[in-house]
Amino acid sequence: LRAEYRSSLYVWQEVQRRKRNGMDGYSPLTDDQVRLLDEIDFPWDARRQTLWNDKYQELVEFKKKHGHLRAEYHSSLDYWQIIQRRKRNVMKGHSPLTDDQVRLLDDIDFQWDTTRQTTWND
Repeated sequence: LRAEYRSSLYVWQEVQRRKRNGMDGYSPLTDDQVRLLDEIDFPWDARRQTLWNDKYQELVEFKKKHGHLRAEYHSSLDYWQIIQRRKRNVMKGHSPLTDDQVRLLDDIDFQWDTTRQTTWND
């Protein structure tokens, strides 16, 4: 449901987001409207989803280049991976990952449990 910036679909999506949040004097969406939009995976937070997709693609490219997902310690990619683990475990202050996000990370052999010792030859 990605819409071109300022297209009629883009504007409509923005209005639905504002209605859901009761912003700008819009009457809120009904529960049925929210449910129907959820059923088609409506992008409620498009900016956040775009940022997630960008970082995921960076991780995919990292794996292609290095053959593993062990980013440099304290790098932005390392930190992003830590956040994904926290989100999957639904830790306080972190919104949970979607099923699609978990699947995408699983598809690239994302290491959810970092408690086991790894070697450079893994």
